[in-house]
Amino acid sequence: MKKSPCKPEALGVDSVALQRVTAFIEAELAACTFPGAALVATRHGRTFIERYWGTYCGLERPGLPYDGSVVNMLFSFSKGISATVIVMAR
Repeated sequence: MKKSPCKPEALGVDSVALQRVTAFIEAELAACTFPGAALVATRHGRTFIERYWGTYCGLERPGLPYDGSVVNMLFSFSKGISATVIVMAR
């Protein structure tokens, strides 16, 4: 059974910075920079955010809901994105 995320503040995560990160993702989705996104983050082994936005293009058809079952094959590309999000959240 999947645990629900705990509050960021309970883990010492700055909730204001986290709101800025989610606002950035939402703004980029609204600007059609990308069709969908996921943000899952943990601290001390506990998840404090798990959010999914938008859609993705599946093998069968485009416009599928972006959710926890989507597998992204980004390889090293994700390092730059992860670093940007970490800096923004600080």
